[in-house]
Amino acid sequence: MRRFILLISLCAVVLGAALFGYTRRAHDAAPQAANTSAESAPSNSAVVPTQSDSPAPSAQQPKNRPEAWADETFFVHDAGWLVAYSLANGQGRFKMPPGLLSADGKAYVAALPYPYESDHDATSVTTFDLSTGNAIKKFPIEGRWQLSALSNAGEWLVLTRVPSEEEKAAWTKSNTWRTDVRVYARNSAAPFRSLSLNGRFAVDAVSPSSGSLFLIEHRPANNPEQYVIRLYDLAHEQLQADALREKGSTEEVMTGFAWNGLATPDGQYLLTLYLNTQKNVAFIHTLDLFNRYPVCIFLPTGNGDANLLKQYTLTLSPNGRTVYAANAALGIVAEISLSRAQVTHVEQFTPNTFGIKPDYNVSVPTAHSVLSKDRSKLYFTSGWDVWAYDTQTSHADGPFLVNAPITALGVSGDGKRLYVATSHDPLLVFDTATGGALSYPRTTTSMNGQ
Repeated sequence: MRRFILLISLCAVVLGAALFGYTRRAHDAAPQAANTSAESAPSNSAVVPTQSDSPAPSAQQPKNRPEAWADETFFVHDAGWLVAYSLANGQGRFKMPPGLLSADGKAYVAALPYPYESDHDATSVTTFDLSTGNAIKKFPIEGRWQLSALSNAGEWLVLTRVPSEEEKAAWTKSNTWRTDVRVYARNSAAPFRSLSLNGRFAVDAVSPSSGSLFLIEHRPANNPEQYVIRLYDLAHEQLQADALREKGSTEEVMTGFAWNGLATPDGQYLLTLYLNTQKNVAFIHTLDLFNRYPVCIFLPTGNGDANLLKQYTLTLSPNGRTVYAANAALGIVAEISLSRAQVTHVEQFTPNTFGIKPDYNVSVPTAHSVLSKDRSKLYFTSGWDVWAYDTQTSHADGPFLVNAPITALGVSGDGKRLYVATSHDPLLVFDTATGGALSYPRTTTSMNGQ
């Protein structure tokens, strides 16, 4: 997981306006349909209001930029690091090492080799202040451990021991694995629970109450695409004998590999986008952490091209009960009701073939999306172009073209500006009403001295 300002000159503004300006076109409306069936690393970006000493925008700015913008922080994953930018002036504020951001956006934790620069066999678990990027608490753990999960508000964190290369080679040969897991309260250096399991497990989620730990067990151990969901009762320190299965389902083993996902801020649902390469379908594995059961919600598959299915991106509504699954490569936006556990609406549009090619194969997610605070507009990208979906009229508009790979999208709190982070020029900004490019004053601020 690897995700990280310069005067945008008049030339850049003109180029941005030309490339990213509205290129509206008629869409080939397709029949609406809904597929039904029995919500890093988390979205790629987040916008939160903050207080800052950053200066207000200069009066000597292009007329298409207001005199002052609300001072909000835009978090972007760049090469694994979490980078914070100011939306008021485009300045980079700070960055934090690879870790996990809690679903409510208020806690950030990282588990790093200790000391970070060496191969010393120890791990430092560090909690960061999201307003400054400073470490506020840390404690060491003997051995190499990776941070596998945070509860929705970050009160509980789960770590998994990283096996040595010798252990992995021996386990692969014998097709028998062992998994060591520890659960910590955020403010305690002593583990709340320690468990050692026979089998190849991955941590899926921990409930807000810390009563339940949800695990993915690969069966057989050497097949990463076949798995079952297991429940470990932390209160009674016991792994339940039977796997969790979808209500009404007779199948226990599921097939697919996790591609992307997110969790609801209240901690009830973990939504993981899975791709089944055997059947070339995409589905959302919806895990209800409160009621302890999973549901698979299948998404429209278009022509079934596995590379195009990788372009799905998930976004939650503010109330955490509606999911938008958008795919700019397939030309699909699907609305999903979590309470009904089904797709309730599908909007289709003509995709932009410039932004994605059928033979385009990616090894990590490149699709991103963001919903405006008032829930009226969903912006999404396959990684090269940006579309806008009106949630009231169910109409997709665009594409807005960006001549660079896109790494994150953000919207200002008032919904008036769309922010686009790219691998070349982070934080391009556009007027959401006109599609016109806006500009920042030049800045050379460094982040954390980096």
